[in-house]
Amino acid sequence: MDNVLIINFYKITVDKKVFTVKSSALITIVVFFLFSCKEANSIAFSSDVQGENISKKHRDIIDSLQHFTMLPSYFSEYYRGSNMEIENKAYMENCITELTKSDIPYLIEQIKDTAKAQTVYAGITSLRKGDIAFNLIQLIDRSMPVYEVIEKSFKSSNYGRNYAGTDRVFISLFFKEPEYRYVNYKNRIQLYKALKKYYKIENE
Repeated sequence: MDNVLIINFYKITVDKKVFTVKSSALITIVVFFLFSCKEANSIAFSSDVQGENISKKHRDIIDSLQHFTMLPSYFSEYYRGSNMEIENKAYMENCITELTKSDIPYLIEQIKDTAKAQTVYAGITSLRKGDIAFNLIQLIDRSMPVYEVIEKSFKSSNYGRNYAGTDRVFISLFFKEPEYRYVNYKNRIQLYKALKKYYKIENE
């Protein structure tokens, strides 16, 4: 198909020199186009560990993730915009409405934060600020292939496909047995590095 398009777009001339020049220019354009398409699916950020490149308002929102009383994805799907009275609803609404892809680098930094959030998963596991941040990243950037990132980083499909993977909270990745009560900090750091690599965030 590409060859047909090239032939229809350019008239072949008798002058070999002119044809050579046109052919070279065409090859350059095609290569540039293909490279641009490949890069279009990724997002490159500069390092923003302290959130210096985002507004104070957004920085304050992210620094208060412990006030989520349920998973951002769950709240967004079932309660956002509703008239139901939910603890900290105004904050959660504001957080999901305000944050954008430009806030992702600072959210990634929060994955290392193991301070307890107000969200208890399945009545057993107290989620951490880092869990809320990771869930928010997936909500903000739905094109991010979360299972692929996890499986590539951990060389296994177990973490992505087993307990709570469908809720995008990944209990078995972030916590240890018994009953997933204890933080798995090693895995958190590994995922943190994998996300920085995926988003092409430069290290300081």
